[in-house]
Amino acid sequence: MLTGACALVPAAPSAQPQQSKQNRAPRLASILTVLSALVTACPSAHAALAFSSGYSGTTAYTHSNSDDIYSYDWGSDGKIYLGAINSSYKSGGIYSYDGSSTSTIQAASNTYAGASVVAIGSSIYFNDADFNSKIYRYNIGSSVTTSVSATNYSLGTDGNNLITTGSSDYVTTHLNYYAGGALAGAIDLGGIEGSSGPAAFDMAGNLFYAPGYGDPSIYRWSAIEVAAAVLGSGSPPLTAGGHQWLNYSSSFTSASGVGSLLLDPNGNVLVTLTDFTNPSALVKFSADGSGSFETILTSTDRLGELRLNGGNLYLSETNKIISIIPEPSSTLVALCGFGLFLRRRR
Repeated sequence: MLTGACALVPAAPSAQPQQSKQNRAPRLASILTVLSALVTACPSAHAALAFSSGYSGTTAYTHSNSDDIYSYDWGSDGKIYLGAINSSYKSGGIYSYDGSSTSTIQAASNTYAGASVVAIGSSIYFNDADFNSKIYRYNIGSSVTTSVSATNYSLGTDGNNLITTGSSDYVTTHLNYYAGGALAGAIDLGGIEGSSGPAAFDMAGNLFYAPGYGDPSIYRWSAIEVAAAVLGSGSPPLTAGGHQWLNYSSSFTSASGVGSLLLDPNGNVLVTLTDFTNPSALVKFSADGSGSFETILTSTDRLGELRLNGGNLYLSETNKIISIIPEPSSTLVALCGFGLFLRRRR
């Protein structure tokens, strides 16, 4: 079980800045050029995690060096595809892991690393955060990688189609839709003022989006609204007005934005909350939008990507991918023990 010092505290005054090795991923394209001024390196190579009662974790994958894993996903071939980033925010490479060995998809380079690795069918999509940013598509069957220049920050999917968020003017973030995941024919679904952040769909096709910095909101558009925007080639557009699903500022006063977002099968919204000076938290907000939440874990570092695979929840943290394990409650354990005692007494 991974343990560590407790970090982000709900409904508390903003914590004082700590000397913390922030997640090396350049999660906010709009302030890419000033990241180095905001981040103070920590001599420790690993963050301290603190699991809340009822949860523990095991390591599913450890990268071969100290580069952070900024994102990952499982391909149709069962392999883990992951992106790494070094201490200078440059690409540490794109890799696949088959359970025993790691292979290189794209070598480390002097290009700023991206924010996402997403699997759709037999394709793996990933991006970079250079000033002429690109989205790449790796074909699992042919092992061929193609690319297209695009304004992008985060990549998401409804299972069949690709959606990206990004800003070209650092003022308005646009959501773009690629039917079938193909890197052609992007549809601009609309824009939201502010920094780019992650987007994700629930099982009903409703779209959720959270800014990565400066806006403590989670927005939601219905599947009908998304379909209308797609069929209308962006008209009517998706807008922020009337679509704020949740404002979490009263519960997490020291959190400035969302780093990763996903919906579980029950419609609960899981996010990593973070900023550039304070620690981070993995939080599950109730599907009813009431604002009720559960903190799963905290970290003295910035947390990475959330993924669901095989019914299990995963999180990247520094150079590891961790499987998060819900543990039986103490009451359930006690009842099971009492039942075993009764059987032995018979």
